[in-house]
Amino acid sequence: MNSRALLIALFILLNISLIDAQLGDSWYSQVDELNSQRATINCTFPEEYNKADREYWILPNGTQLRIPSVNGRFQVEDDGNLTINTVQKLDLGVYYCVFTNDTNIRLIKRGININGPYFISTWSVYRKSTIIGCSAFGGYIFLALCTALLYRFRWQGDKEDEDPYNFNGEINQAYLRDIPIERLGPPLDKADYDTTRM
Repeated sequence: MNSRALLIALFILLNISLIDAQLGDSWYSQVDELNSQRATINCTFPEEYNKADREYWILPNGTQLRIPSVNGRFQVEDDGNLTINTVQKLDLGVYYCVFTNDTNIRLIKRGININGPYFISTWSVYRKSTIIGCSAFGGYIFLALCTALLYRFRWQGDKEDEDPYNFNGEINQAYLRDIPIERLGPPLDKADYDTTRM
């Protein structure tokens, strides 16, 4: 494919609005296995266009196929349907059916996929799992906070129930007491000290 055709294809892709026409539940075809299957993707034209406005298909590699035409494994019918015989790995990807009239250029996006990346929005695939995961995490955080608060305030009793000797509500508080000096005995002389233990 020459560079001129590639630039035209890129220009068209950058300067048009895409029409996501539906193909069943999705706009892409799922292929079960390669090298043995045939895939057909359709080109349903919008209401504001005539059937004659269909121009060509743009393949994932940028090749253009006129409607109708036959090119190797690719066959484009008069109704715009594109059939790919013996689907290969290089055929997987996004295809565009191009419409033109006097004022506008439009595309219809189609795809062929086999156990590959999603062509659809990632959010639509993982939405349910994300909501369940976030709900479970939020519930866990809520229960953890409630448990911590219950544990923290469970042991706080009324002020009347506190030990009268525990003035500050603290445990193992030391108190000064007046002890008569006579009970301690006379001070020791130097000879009474055992210096060998030092």
